Amino acid sequence: SAHYDHVGVKDGVLYPGANDDASGTAAVLEFARMLGREKAPKRTIIFALFGCEEQGGHGSKLFQNRPPVPLADIAANLQFEMIGLPDPNHPKTLMLTGWERSNLGPTLKAEGAELGPDPYPEQNFFQRSDNYALAVKGVVAHTVSAWPLTPTYHQPTDTIENLDLGFMTQVIQSLIGPIQWLANSDFRPEWNPGMKP
Repeated sequence: SAHYDHVGVKDGVLYPGANDDASGTAAVLEFARMLGREKAPKRTIIFALFGCEEQGGHGSKLFQNRPPVPLADIAANLQFEMIGLPDPNHPKTLMLTGWERSNLGPTLKAEGAELGPDPYPEQNFFQRSDNYALAVKGVVAHTVSAWPLTPTYHQPTDTIENLDLGFMTQVIQSLIGPIQWLANSDFRPEWNPGMKP
């Protein structure tokens, strides 16, 4: 999943939202395209694009309240947000918000995903994205991000010209194998003891 809305227009100024979160939306669409070319996986994959994340996460809350399948049947949720620029302090690793909360991140890492813990825990990113609406209902749900503290964050300069499209492509390609593995495995992620929100 990803969210397709952004701040919009404020005081007559357009805030394009290329990284936050057109980059995540593009990733979800590309995963759908790539996985759709393959043999149907063992598990059903739901590709969800949410609106109104910036205004309180209303799109993911609607999904949570009217899911296309029972929430108990959803093995995991991976939200993609702000994957358009590498973190200069961690250029080779993507962060998974709430890494310590479940066994999903370490398991995907063991399957080749270049994922690691959130290096900015003081920012509470786990609670600040659409994954959280599902997490509070019991679904193991995390957000994959590259650099959530870019200079363009919630600025009019969050444009496609300020994205690293080559990096974004690498992010998507690096995760297709681990996502295919998850979609075809019997692995059911679990919250670590005492870490369920």
